[in-house]
Amino acid sequence: MKVVTPEEMAVMDRRTIKAGISDYELMEKAGTRCARIIMDEIEEDARVLVLCGAGNNGGDGQVIARQLANGGWKVRVLFTSDASKMTPSSERNYTRLKEIGVPCDFYEELNKKVQGAIDDCDVLVDAVFGNGLKDRPLYDKIARLFTGGECFRSRSNTPWTCHRASGARWARPWAVPSARTAPWSSSA
Repeated sequence: MKVVTPEEMAVMDRRTIKAGISDYELMEKAGTRCARIIMDEIEEDARVLVLCGAGNNGGDGQVIARQLANGGWKVRVLFTSDASKMTPSSERNYTRLKEIGVPCDFYEELNKKVQGAIDDCDVLVDAVFGNGLKDRPLYDKIARLFTGGECFRSRSNTPWTCHRASGARWARPWAVPSARTAPWSSSA
């Protein structure tokens, strides 16, 4: 598999969409591939928390959550933004999650409920940031989610990340160390 930069991936996505494969179909392929990798490597009784942004990377995460739930895993989704900010394809996946009863919460602040969801999971899937992050500052509430308290520092949970740039690590002070990055390709 060729490793590409986020900019190269964005170009590839645009070309694929122009050729007739929708961003929704790309989301389905990415999320399904990541879900398969996760299913192959975690215990069937693992509790999974999927952190989802409002963009298409969050849509990938919603597909992961749906696939895991359909496979029998205990899954919960925590959105970092409200539903009104979702891309159309991400919103479509949100509707599908609600239809099958996957518990979904919207993160407003790092409180006991959010901390409890993080502490209670065995596997954390990061589907917050995608190609659009670039070099811009994070909103304070998102930065707090990634740096606040003991959320990501002293847990024995296995964090996963699903980035389209297959394996790229962000060199940022708020970066969450991943035990596994799940690369995917549209041919998967």
